[in-house]
Amino acid sequence: MNKTELTDIQKINLKNNIDVHSLIQKRKSRQISMRLIAEVSGCSSSDYNDYEHEKKPFNKHVYKKTMKYLVSTG
Repeated sequence: MNKTELTDIQKINLKNNIDVHSLIQKRKSRQISMRLIAEVSGCSSSDYNDYEHEKKPFNKHVYKKTMKYLVSTG
């Protein structure tokens, strides 16, 4: 697979209007840890890590809570 091909997980995230890269940029620019985001969004640190590293599709509910929190801190 070359760099321009999307993985199945990336395709699912795109279909669900989930922009993982934008979320990561927002989180890092605000210097917020993945552990804190996991806590705020109500999922385990392990699950959140898998979402950000696109090892599994991002849970829609977790994504919405995460984005809401990031917007409120910005």
